[in-house]
Amino acid sequence: MPSTKRLNGLPTSIGHSYLSTLKYFHKGYMADWLNSVALQTKQFEIEIDIFSDIVTPNNCQIKALIAWNDEFRELIKKVTEKEGFEENFIREAIMKFQIRSRKGQNNIIKCEVLLKDKNGKLYSNKNPIEEQAYETPFKPFGLLNRQKKTHMNYKYSICHIDKSEIEYKNDIIDKEQVLEIVKNYPWSEELKRMKEIDESKICYSPSLDFKNIDDNHSLCLTAEGEPLNYSFSVWYNRPIKKKVLFGLMGEKEKLDVIDKHFEKEKAIELLERFLAKEYKSIEQQMK
Repeated sequence: MPSTKRLNGLPTSIGHSYLSTLKYFHKGYMADWLNSVALQTKQFEIEIDIFSDIVTPNNCQIKALIAWNDEFRELIKKVTEKEGFEENFIREAIMKFQIRSRKGQNNIIKCEVLLKDKNGKLYSNKNPIEEQAYETPFKPFGLLNRQKKTHMNYKYSICHIDKSEIEYKNDIIDKEQVLEIVKNYPWSEELKRMKEIDESKICYSPSLDFKNIDDNHSLCLTAEGEPLNYSFSVWYNRPIKKKVLFGLMGEKEKLDVIDKHFEKEKAIELLERFLAKEYKSIEQQMK
């Protein structure tokens, strides 16, 4: 039986990696981004949900802070599987940051990483992880707005039929590139291969998942049917507010997924609506 003791070091690894000089995004290191976001929003305690990409408080939501979450999700998956645990053994992964000022010095960032497994056991870094902000504070949301003008707001992943690990692409792409990727993806060839290879080697149906990294809405297309006459299951994942303890403790934002089967042309139409941020229309179509 695998021992959970071997997972105790995982929070520390994630925390040190996030605040290390290896994690640089456009204008600065993650400590610089956290410091600049905190100073602009006046929020000096920030949480990042690694699995959902939700930043709390929500006025701190910015793609720079979640830029490395794909890497951390993959790290959690690899470590747990290597130690003999089932996939998705870790159910929650939260990074908590406190941004504190120091007289005459740059602000210090304190990090705590909390993981929770399927049995409710908690894992956290035993020793505090601290790093200081190095760069002069900048206007993070001003940078975001300038990047939005180029519409480079999407990341995507691929489920290969014969690979157990999902391929997460690090490139940030625009709407036109999303449509081009879907158009040129070898859907028919992959469905044909599914019929030819041993069934025990099939891990997924061919799928492409696209995420808007600004608002955490994502849409996944999964091909089904015959190679020359296929259709799609559409999976729409979006943040919604759910009441905590029947509303006694307010509301908390969680990701919630809905799915429905569509003919190919209709699925592509939904993708176009997704890229146009016509989210209410997608909700209606998915009922």
